[in-house]
Amino acid sequence: MPPLVLTTLLDRRDPVSGDWVVVRADQHRVEIGSGGTGNRLDPTRRVRRSAWEIRRIHGDLELRATWPVPELVTHRIGEHVDQLRDDLARAGGDPDVDLATVAAALPAALVTEVEPRLALDAVLWRAAHPLLRRPIERGARPDHVPVALDAILRAPDARQAARRAFGRVTRPLVRALAASLLPDADGRIPFEPAVLALMAGPWCGPEALTQILLTPPHRAGAVAFDIADVDRARAMFHGEAPRRIATQLVAALAEPDGLGGLARDLAGWVPPAPEPRPAILPPRPPAPASAPVPAPQPARTDVALVHPARLRAVEGREVGPHRIVLPRTGDELLEWGMVLGNCLGGFRHAVAAGRTHLLGLTSGGALHYAVEVTRSGVVRQFEGSGNQQAPTSVTVPVLAALREWGVVSADGRRGRSLLAPA
Repeated sequence: MPPLVLTTLLDRRDPVSGDWVVVRADQHRVEIGSGGTGNRLDPTRRVRRSAWEIRRIHGDLELRATWPVPELVTHRIGEHVDQLRDDLARAGGDPDVDLATVAAALPAALVTEVEPRLALDAVLWRAAHPLLRRPIERGARPDHVPVALDAILRAPDARQAARRAFGRVTRPLVRALAASLLPDADGRIPFEPAVLALMAGPWCGPEALTQILLTPPHRAGAVAFDIADVDRARAMFHGEAPRRIATQLVAALAEPDGLGGLARDLAGWVPPAPEPRPAILPPRPPAPASAPVPAPQPARTDVALVHPARLRAVEGREVGPHRIVLPRTGDELLEWGMVLGNCLGGFRHAVAAGRTHLLGLTSGGALHYAVEVTRSGVVRQFEGSGNQQAPTSVTVPVLAALREWGVVSADGRRGRSLLAPA
């Protein structure tokens, strides 16, 4: 078999700033890289800031970031296409024309059909998650999808999706699942009904699941639930009456703070102690008296989050008009998400486990921005209300200060690097 040869689809470079973007492809994958130019030894050398690729893994279309943090990022297709658009603009290209060129040149092994009117993100969403085809035709442009729904959204149609999610199929249930994913007036897909129906799936019948799916959320995107939340909810609902489960989840969707309350209930739930097994062997003689074992205390959601020393050292410092703050508890992260209208509440498990870190920026006592920093010091996100990227007038001085204070070492957000020359 002849070796695969990567063909350059785009090579954009701004001679003034040195920003560049290169897109290459062969018959089975597309590689995208961006960065800047120059260092002290070789001013013309290209320095990579971000790199990711599009390929099929085990038959599924996947986006895989290869720099600066190796990870699968398929559930964030919209964010990465927006990143590519910004990189092309900085490199002197025409983003609309260049993205259309990439979409038209996608290998047949990745996408089976490319309509000229569709943007690159729409093409990739439909190829990776076929269940989003109809929402995209209705004008939806998601930036990301919940990881808990990934396998369901990859189903070829709503019938197969219902079978994957709930293990059963009825016509009303299939129609309700498809209808729950249609975009609202703002073009946002309300994923919450499908996630909550997934929580109730093992215990509720098709009628109750249909009721949950047809309940629009009071505020879509205000609270994010991850896979751990779905598993925890299923365990919490064990033994409850199906009608009571459905009533509770419908209320969580419809009430103003219902989803936040459900998230707090999940965080504070303690699994019941297992029942003792019947003895098979003859009972042993009683052991010597010892101090009584204290009964397990219910987990509290207001316990303090533990932050690394480098973050604690900068808490309270000011950068321009903004003051750096740290979330104290998982409940406070839920409040941050409600204030900014994004998925910060879904990070409470990862922050509590130390897998990632979050800090906020306040001004006048109000929270305006949140920054996610990995354990290795890479900035993943710097966003404000509604997942909007913070302006450069805020990010440049703040990230420069955080680098100076030893909190971050690189900016993996939107292809920028603090270690590369400006």
